[in-house]
Amino acid sequence: MQQVQLFIGNERVELFKDETISLTQSIQNVKDIAKVFTDFTKTFTIPASKTNNKIFKHYYNFDIVDGFDARTKSNGSIKLNGVDFKKGNIKLEGVDLKDNKPNAYRVTFFGDLTELKDLIGDDDLSSLTFLDEFYLPYTNDEVRIRLGSGLDVTVEGELFNDVIVAPLISCSQRLYYDSHTHNEDDGNLHYENGTGHRHGVDWDDLKYGIKAYAIIRAIEEKYDIEFTKNGSQDFITLVNSTTSLWGSLYLWLHRKSGKYAASVSDEDIYNKFIDNLEEKQIASYQDFSIRSNNNTLITEGFGTSSLVYSEVKLDIVLDTGDVSKSYTLKHFKDGVLTNTFNLTGNQTSLNIPNTSRSFSGTSLNTFELLSSEQITFTQIEFNCSIRNFSTIFAQGTTDITSNFTTAGFEFYPTQQIPEMKIIDFLTGLFKTFNLTAYVQDDGKIKLQTLDDFYDNESSDSPYDITKYVDVSDSKNDVALPFSKVTFKFGQSKSLLAAKFNQLNNKQYGELKYNDNSTINFVGKEYKVETPFEKMLYERLTDKSTNSNAIPDDDIKIQYGLMQNENLQNYIGKPLLFLADSISAYSYPISFVLSDSSHVPVSVYFAPTHTIELGDVSYQSLLFGSEIDPYTKQNMNNSLFETYYRDYIQDVFSPNRRLKKIKAFLPMKILTKFTLADRFIVAGKKYKINSITTNLQTGESDIELLNEI
Repeated sequence: MQQVQLFIGNERVELFKDETISLTQSIQNVKDIAKVFTDFTKTFTIPASKTNNKIFKHYYNFDIVDGFDARTKSNGSIKLNGVDFKKGNIKLEGVDLKDNKPNAYRVTFFGDLTELKDLIGDDDLSSLTFLDEFYLPYTNDEVRIRLGSGLDVTVEGELFNDVIVAPLISCSQRLYYDSHTHNEDDGNLHYENGTGHRHGVDWDDLKYGIKAYAIIRAIEEKYDIEFTKNGSQDFITLVNSTTSLWGSLYLWLHRKSGKYAASVSDEDIYNKFIDNLEEKQIASYQDFSIRSNNNTLITEGFGTSSLVYSEVKLDIVLDTGDVSKSYTLKHFKDGVLTNTFNLTGNQTSLNIPNTSRSFSGTSLNTFELLSSEQITFTQIEFNCSIRNFSTIFAQGTTDITSNFTTAGFEFYPTQQIPEMKIIDFLTGLFKTFNLTAYVQDDGKIKLQTLDDFYDNESSDSPYDITKYVDVSDSKNDVALPFSKVTFKFGQSKSLLAAKFNQLNNKQYGELKYNDNSTINFVGKEYKVETPFEKMLYERLTDKSTNSNAIPDDDIKIQYGLMQNENLQNYIGKPLLFLADSISAYSYPISFVLSDSSHVPVSVYFAPTHTIELGDVSYQSLLFGSEIDPYTKQNMNNSLFETYYRDYIQDVFSPNRRLKKIKAFLPMKILTKFTLADRFIVAGKKYKINSITTNLQTGESDIELLNEI
C-alpha cells in the first residue's frame, strides 16, 4: 500500500484509512476528440476531524462570518510516499452529517488546467481592458492609413507589429471593379482622378481587425497567467512575422451590423473616453485605495465581506454655450458596461455606484461621454472617498484638463469587439488547430498541437509495463466510436458563403472525413465545430466590356462582404481571418473620404484564406481543400491536413484497437510518466488514451491505443 498525502495550500488534510482515491488522467480521448481533458478524481470523503474542520473553517456551520468559500477551488497537491505527484485544485462538494454533527467532507481533486476555466468563468472578450492599449481614432485619415499600414504599439516593452489593421471587408456596400463605367457614390473600386469619378469604398464602410495574439496577451494580463511562446514545440511562435500564422491571424472588430457607431444609438455621433486624469493617489486607508491613472479610476482591496466601500461622485461643468445640451455618460467596470446616465447640462455630485470590486482585488473603472453634437466640458472632477456608512476614512479629488471636448470617434477595441465569451474564443482556437494544453512545473500553460504533444515524449519513454499487467483481465475493443467526423465553422449567411452552401450542399471550408466511404461504419457522426464564421472572399476583375479592359491578373484586389443574400447588413458570428499586405500600385483602390473626395490607395490589407494571398502552398484557414478565389487553384494545405490528419487517420484505421488492461504500476513509473509517453505491453508499443489509478494500491485501469 502506498501512503497518500493530500494538501490544501501548505496544510495537510487528514484522510480516512480505508478511503479510496482514484485519479483519472487523459489529455485527448479517442471517444471525444474535440475536447481537452485534465486530471481529476472521483469525489471522495475525508473525516470531519479537528484538523480538517480547521482547514474548512467548520463549513457545516453557515453562521460563521468569513468562512470557507466553497464556490471556488483551492490550490492543492497530492504526494505519494512523500514524493510530489500532482498539483491542482481541490473543490469542496459538501459535508455529510450524522446525528446533526459533521461526519465527513466530500471533495474532488482537479488538475491545474481547471484553474484557467475557473479564472475566466463567463467573462466576455469586452472585459479584456489590456486591448484598449491599442486604441486609435476612427476617422477617414486613420482608416485609410490602417487599410495600408498596420498600427504598431509598444506596451510594457513588447512591440506589437500591425496589431490593428483595416482589412478590405465591406460591412454595408458591395464592391466591384469597372474601368470604363463611372457612377458617382457607388462601390466601383477603379480609381481615376477628376470630377465624375467619385466612387469606391467609403472610409466608414471598413472596420478594424485586431491581431489574435493581442487577445492572447490580454488574457494573460487579466488573469495573471502565461502561455509558453516561441519554443520549438510551442504553438504561439513568430508573432511579428508576416509569413507566420500568428503574424497574420486577426479577429474582425464587428459587434453590430452595418457601420460603426459610437453607441447603440446612431444619433450619438460624438464620443470620447475621459482619458487625461491626473496620475495620483486619491484616497488610501489600510489595504483599500482609490487612485487614477490616465483614462482609468482604480479601486483596490474592496470586497463584499467588508464594511468598507468606495464612493465615487462626479462634478461636471459644461462650457457656458453648451449648458443646455444633452449627453450620455457610460461607466465601464473591468471593461463591462455597468452604469449609463442620460444627462443635460451641469452635474453636481453625480453618484457612480458599483466602482468597487466584487471580491478583493483591483477594479478598473473607465468613463465614456457620448453626444449627438460636439460639447466642451470646462471641468470634470472625481470626488472619491473610502467610507463605512457615515464615517469617511479617506477622501480626495482628481480632475481632467479644462476644455475637454467630445470630438471625433475614439476607437477602443473593447467597445467594438464581438460579443463572445473568452472561454469560447479559446475553445474555438483549440478546435480550429487541434490544440492541447497542460500546466508545466513552472506554472506556464503549454499550448501545443496534438501532434507536437505526442512527439514530446520524456527521456524515459517508452516504459515497459508488461510484468506489471494483470494478464487475467484485458480487452481489445474497437477504437472507432463514430462513423464519420465533420469539421465545420459557424454557419455563415454572408452573400457568397450562403450561395456556396446552396450550390454545394455544404459550408465553405467544411470537411467531412469518411463521408464518401463505401464501408458502412457503425456509430454516429462526430462534429468538430468552431464558433468562428468563415467568409468566402471575392477577387475582383474588370467588368468592363471595353476593348481596353484591364487584364484580370493586373487587378490585385480581393475583398469580403458582410451582407446577406438580400444585401442587408449582417452581423454573423465572430470572424477570424488572415490578412496579407498587398501592393496594387498599377491599379490602386479608390477610397472615398468623409468630404466625398476620393484618393488612391496603392497598398492594402486583403482578407485571405492563406497566410499569403495567392500562394496556395501556405497554410489555409479552412478545414477542407477548396478553390482559392484569388488564384482558382486548390488550397490543399488545410487545417485538417496540418493539424488533424495523422490522429484521425489512426482512429479510422482497421488495425486500430483500444486495449483495456489492469496493471499495478510501481512508484518509479507512476510518478514520472507523462501522457505523451508510450507504454510497451508484450513487445508492442501504445499511446495512452486514459489511465485511472487507485492511489493507495497503485492499481490502474489503463486504456491504450496501439501505434500503427
